[in-house]
Amino acid sequence: MSHESRFGTTFSDKHTIFKIWTVAGLCIASLFYGVTLMNNRQQAPATAERKETMFLAKQKSVVTDAIPPIDASAPAKTETATFALG
Repeated sequence: MSHESRFGTTFSDKHTIFKIWTVAGLCIASLFYGVTLMNNRQQAPATAERKETMFLAKQKSVVTDAIPPIDASAPAKTETATFALG
């Protein structure tokens, strides 16, 4: 009970072609999704590694109160001098 169209394909043939393209499209979409997941997983560090990095970052402290020796030996009072060339 298929109805012939003017292009020579029946409803059943169109339906079959639609099914094939639908399955093919879903397969391609899932392949791209899987590749994207694998790519993101390789870029992000593992959870244990991330925790260790954060632990080490908390341990390291930067001393900002220390004055370098060259600044510590600077005189307390300074004066400005002007020189002219020419």
